[in-house]
Amino acid sequence: MDRDQFIANVRSAVEAVSRRSHELASPVRRRDGGPAGEDRFLLFRDCLEFAGGQAHRAAGSEKLREILGQIIAGRNRLVAWGEDLPAGTRQVLSEFGVEWLPPLTLSPSNAEQGIPPSITEAQVGITGALLGVAETGSVVLASRPGENLLIASLSSIHVVLLGIDQLVVTLGDAFVRVPAMFPEGLPGNVAFISGPSRSADIEQSLAIGAHGPMEVHVIVISS
Repeated sequence: MDRDQFIANVRSAVEAVSRRSHELASPVRRRDGGPAGEDRFLLFRDCLEFAGGQAHRAAGSEKLREILGQIIAGRNRLVAWGEDLPAGTRQVLSEFGVEWLPPLTLSPSNAEQGIPPSITEAQVGITGALLGVAETGSVVLASRPGENLLIASLSSIHVVLLGIDQLVVTLGDAFVRVPAMFPEGLPGNVAFISGPSRSADIEQSLAIGAHGPMEVHVIVISS
């Protein structure tokens, strides 16, 4: 078989698979209905706690201040990053002396500089999220130009601020909604985070915080 015939056969096979794939039902099923409002939060809380995280409910700025004060008590390296923070939360965070991180783009040209100490030495990293998934207790984060997910990975404590309207029921819901948020294409990194980091690679002994935060707190906010 010559080269042209080989390429023609490959092209024909790919086109056949492509046509067939359009005939198949989408594997992503978005669930209509399910628990709503406070019941959805309770499902999220139970699933997150099962994964080792903690969920908090903040109805208004005063309750948010109270919860944040409890989480960050005694810790003085607080950093925040993210355009996904719910409306009205930046002022509250600033009251606690949170350091707002400037844009950071890691590339071969600046690799020698390394990751700034403000990130590597942070005790508490605070971010927003795209969504929360009730059935798994997960939060969905995405990278942005000049903004990556480092503080969600390198901080000892990761705090996520999430609006109550950002909670969906299923992973299928998230798989539908997240791409719709990025009509020009998904970011290079979209992460589903369920509780603190854990690993059992060594002697099958579970270690918390081996590759990321020791604690994950999600504060679900409503006005």
